[in-house]
Amino acid sequence: MMLNIVPFEKEHIFSIKTRFAFPQEGKIALARNEGSPAYTVMDGDEVLAVGGVTVMWEGVGEAWIIMGEGAYTRPYSIAKYSSYLFDHIQEDYKLHRIQASVSIIDETAKRFVNWLGFEVEGIMTKYGPDKSDYFRYARVA
Repeated sequence: MMLNIVPFEKEHIFSIKTRFAFPQEGKIALARNEGSPAYTVMDGDEVLAVGGVTVMWEGVGEAWIIMGEGAYTRPYSIAKYSSYLFDHIQEDYKLHRIQASVSIIDETAKRFVNWLGFEVEGIMTKYGPDKSDYFRYARVA
């Protein structure tokens, strides 16, 4: 089946099935993210991935992506769509900087953000909800 990209809707974040425990507080925070560009990749009725950029102020945004269980069976397609969408968002919203936070132990996510053109800037100590360390990445135009 062909994948579809649709505008992000609040119910997408609540219906995505992830490989990790995604706290309700996190889902609520993303669902409140109105006015910033966000999209959903779907396969029929299944939400494969949701993501976007929260515009913090003029020219700067915070990237976020949540991968559903089904996204891992289509890594090339998800990567291709993500790259296209970040390029589109950065250009349309005239963002000179998109930053992202990635768990220091998530090797797959680190490879993914590097592939998307983000570069590591440093470590954010005790940043995670469990006080784990995260890397700060940025994609600067």
